[in-house]
Amino acid sequence: MKNACKPKKANEATNSFDDTGLPVDVSAERALVAMLMDLPKLLSEARELLGSGEIITHDGYRLLWDTLYAMEAASKPIRLGTVLQFMNANGTAAKLLEMGISLIDLPYEAKAFEFADTCVYLRNLWIKRLAIESAGKILSSVRSGESVSSLTDLMTQAAESVSAGLSFGVDPTLTDSVSESLKCMESAMTKPGALTGVTTGLGKLNRNLGGWQDSDVIMIAGRPGMGKSVAGLYHTISAAREGVPVAFLSLEMPTKSMINRLISSETQIEYGRMKKGNLTKDEFTQIHKAAGLIERLPIHFYDDYNRDINDLSYKLLNWKKRYGIGLVVIDYVQLMTDRTVKSSSEYDVLTSVSKKLKQLQRRLSCPVIELAQLNRAVEGRIGSKRAGMADLRNTGQFEQDASVVIILYRDDYYKEKAARDAAEASGRGYVEPIFDHLIEYAIVKNRDGETGTAVFWADVATNRIADQAPSVQVLTISNPPATSSVQPAWELNQVPPGEEGF
Repeated sequence: MKNACKPKKANEATNSFDDTGLPVDVSAERALVAMLMDLPKLLSEARELLGSGEIITHDGYRLLWDTLYAMEAASKPIRLGTVLQFMNANGTAAKLLEMGISLIDLPYEAKAFEFADTCVYLRNLWIKRLAIESAGKILSSVRSGESVSSLTDLMTQAAESVSAGLSFGVDPTLTDSVSESLKCMESAMTKPGALTGVTTGLGKLNRNLGGWQDSDVIMIAGRPGMGKSVAGLYHTISAAREGVPVAFLSLEMPTKSMINRLISSETQIEYGRMKKGNLTKDEFTQIHKAAGLIERLPIHFYDDYNRDINDLSYKLLNWKKRYGIGLVVIDYVQLMTDRTVKSSSEYDVLTSVSKKLKQLQRRLSCPVIELAQLNRAVEGRIGSKRAGMADLRNTGQFEQDASVVIILYRDDYYKEKAARDAAEASGRGYVEPIFDHLIEYAIVKNRDGETGTAVFWADVATNRIADQAPSVQVLTISNPPATSSVQPAWELNQVPPGEEGF
């Protein structure tokens, strides 16, 4: 807001330092309070720009700040006389007099300053104080010989504090939001399938979700053997083929296993045979060609022992700057830890992990896919083993934070298990059942669209998924299987009635 007279701007050159060496400007703090008293309608804007008033260092002006907001909450008119009456009534007026603060000239001083500039200036001083205080704690930690883990915690807290300070008042205007929305629509018009996000690689999912959205946390859950890692890698390579840099956090398997699975997908050579080295010379030549193709894809794997959400957050933020990460895949999310949570409860730890992942997703501005484990209760059921939201293991907060929740199911897994159990019980040889090579994607939560189940072709032996079974089973390396341009419409509830799982 600008006044009739030419406003003064707070000048960083006029600030001084307090006894501890922190930058302060008491005159600017006085000017801010003066403006709020003169124009109480600015109180709500000041709260948005400056938070709860921690930017004010002088006890007297902090007292005035608190008084003005207390009067606003009590619906009392704010003028010089009413402020004095209010402070006399609660005994705080005497404190101001002891500090040598007079309110008489405040309304006149307000007209000489520009509100927005003063707020930004005081906020910048506050951020500098946060940075200095944090640096002091870190230096003290180093000198006292504390562990690297404690030092890292302090650095994490410091970065979060400064980041929080920078976010105050930085809100997009309606014009900004409308412009961003129009850009997404325009971008979708130029992409196949009208995608507004990162391709999933599957036509039915793309049509239902518009791709993985930059604002989304997506949970893909299933029991062991349902194809979580297969799905995670499939969506990874689908995005990478479109030029989207992908970060894959492999918390369960080493990177070499992930690479072998990608090679299996490219060559259509069973992963099990590759792992055992049961290969012909021609197949080994194919593998080398596939490896050459894969190493040129923008995929960045992480498989270190450290699974702490705080450290991994900064790893991903660093990768965002270095590589422009456009999709994150975590396999699997319940293996993550949080050393800042003192409780030994797995639920408490994962609740914290989920909240921090949601915050991280907003900072990365890209979709995050969380592969998740379902609890064991599914296996004990009579009849259908299809799961629902209630079967997600220790994931209450994950379910709440996720924009999309997908539960995987493969009947082939249970067919094979039944055949092996029968062979063991009868003492006869194993008879391989007839597999249908289908995987169900049950969308049980979709914040911005419809839910339902879509069925895809899947070959877990070669880590492949497609909208439909490939018509040609042997493809060359230079021509990997591609999603058909003509796909059936998104189909809801394709599983037998009563067995939808949600």
